[in-house]
Amino acid sequence: MMYQTKQALTKQRGFSMVEVLVTMSIMAVGMLSLARFNDTLSQDSNIARARTEAVNLVQDQIEHMRNYRTLSDYNNLVTGQDTVGPAALSPDIAVPGLNNLYTRIWTVTPDATNPSQAKVLNVTVTWPNVKGQVTANTTISLVSVIAKNNPSTSALAMKNL
Repeated sequence: MMYQTKQALTKQRGFSMVEVLVTMSIMAVGMLSLARFNDTLSQDSNIARARTEAVNLVQDQIEHMRNYRTLSDYNNLVTGQDTVGPAALSPDIAVPGLNNLYTRIWTVTPDATNPSQAKVLNVTVTWPNVKGQVTANTTISLVSVIAKNNPSTSALAMKNL
């Protein structure tokens, strides 16, 4: 009996130093992975936001050019360029990749198949990435065709339907 009591007294309880170090190492690797994932997620979110804003700017320009009121407005559709975005309003907040300065360029050319009745509109928006560079990944371009319609007679045509 005495032998069992001695064995019970010498039995260790708790964790060894090696177990604690292994556990801490695994947790550190896990935490670093989460931190990297969070950083990547934040960068991807900024890229998606910038692309969404660029697409909206392209679509706004196309709609603006399509909404002509007279045939003379249609005839006066010309190539142009502008700069838009929060940084255009306050240049001191311009941070590449975050508060982007978008450059919007549009070209208007006669349609190759029907030059007297349609124009081709190509709108391109570019912005700097986090490094301040404009690349293929920071460029959005859409092409549309604008037909020559007299807006004053369009309503009359709809009335007859």
